[in-house]
Amino acid sequence: MKTAVRPQAGIILLLVLVLFVGIALGLMIARPPQHPESEEAPEEAEVRTVEESPEAASLPLQDLGEILPEVTETEENAEEPQTPETDTVFHAEVPAGYILRFAEIHEEPLHLAAGEVFLYDGFDWIWMKPLEGVPVNDMEKDQFQLIAGRPTYMGDAYETRLGVDVSEHQNEIDWKKVAQSGVDFAYIRIGRRGYTEGGLFDDPWFENNYDGASKAGLQVGVYFYSQAVSPEEAREEAQFVLDALDGRNLDLPVVFDWEKIDNEDADIARTNNLGMELRTECAVAFCEAIREGGYDASVYFNRNLGYYGYDLRQLTDYSFWFALPIAPPELCWPSFYYKMDVWQFSFTETVPGIEGETDLNLMFIPIETEE
Repeated sequence: MKTAVRPQAGIILLLVLVLFVGIALGLMIARPPQHPESEEAPEEAEVRTVEESPEAASLPLQDLGEILPEVTETEENAEEPQTPETDTVFHAEVPAGYILRFAEIHEEPLHLAAGEVFLYDGFDWIWMKPLEGVPVNDMEKDQFQLIAGRPTYMGDAYETRLGVDVSEHQNEIDWKKVAQSGVDFAYIRIGRRGYTEGGLFDDPWFENNYDGASKAGLQVGVYFYSQAVSPEEAREEAQFVLDALDGRNLDLPVVFDWEKIDNEDADIARTNNLGMELRTECAVAFCEAIREGGYDASVYFNRNLGYYGYDLRQLTDYSFWFALPIAPPELCWPSFYYKMDVWQFSFTETVPGIEGETDLNLMFIPIETEE
């Protein structure tokens, strides 16, 4: 059965509804807008990882700011107390892996351990305290350009020369054609040590390559592929080189080329457990024996060996040959913290006169300026 609604009750309900709507409208008018000028709510700051930004690996020390998100201060980090052990603290919506001389780039405070620099070691971004007494690489990314697919130094501190390094793997070489192609120097393998049993072997093409490169007018140096596991073996290798040279003239140093084995035989390589200290002792023993034999000495290494495989402080009496293949467009310069004399920038170049692929290098010769 339906109950009739009294007119007075209907009027009361209508008044209550009007009052409620009025109060709600008043609150909406009085409340300030959260996003002035009808802007959309800002998104959370982007936090990028190194994996998401491979281009970071190629940047020189002063250029990482190009890929950094803009620094923003939050309530959480704004109230964070300053670390007492350091002078400044970095606050930003970016991971620590993107902090690289940030203070110099953005004039923002940066949390640094005393005397450390932040760099890419070939695997990750790390904090590293530079080695005292080891000259620092003064070349920058923007001083290099790719011309005809090869890196060209455009700075004014060095003269550069182009060179190859070869071994029996290149077989017979037409050195006249190599020289005519614009190559200035050649490093020729003179011998090697086996990585399983440790035997010493000469390079069967050494004499032909030495004679051919010299007659073609190239500057010539030699390298020995070492697998020494003791200073005694390193000195044995040096004597092997001196005997093979037999008094031949060299324009460039004799190079200690110790390399880690990373092929299918890596597990049985006799050098697997060689540490930094012993490897450095091997390099010094080899180089000193070479110098005693009347030749200049040099040490070859890649970025991993340069940072973790050698104590470079003990090798500053010798020149450095640094290996890092370019990876255009991101990596087209010798991205290494310490100074080098020769940069091996490719393992897969083609050069007239050489069948198949070969390595290419740039030599950096300081230009003397009048003071």
